[in-house]
Amino acid sequence: MRHSLASQVDLAPTVLDMLHYKGVYTGLGRSLLDSTIADSDRYAINRFVYECYQVINDEFVLGYDLAHDSSRYLYRYKTDSLLKDNLIGDEGCARARRKLETLIRANMQAYNQALLRRSLE
Repeated sequence: MRHSLASQVDLAPTVLDMLHYKGVYTGLGRSLLDSTIADSDRYAINRFVYECYQVINDEFVLGYDLAHDSSRYLYRYKTDSLLKDNLIGDEGCARARRKLETLIRANMQAYNQALLRRSLE
């Protein structure tokens, strides 16, 4: 049993890893059995409301408005489980915010390119 962050896109690479598959996998996600990936580098992305997406890592949850290319909220969910303290303007969290924004943009770009190439399997 692992107590790290996971998403549904991690299921296929994990199953392929369990089957010792050595071929090419072009989908998104990472195997949960891959011990070279630190828990702090794992994240999950989901569509939340309208054009808002959430990216969650081991410490923060960021709400990103794709239509306006801007972040709406940033919470440190482990210590603020009721999500009352929005840290979006907190300079002490600016680095974490930029990292999560980069993750969401990169994932959306990769997903859109894969759809255009019809290579997402």
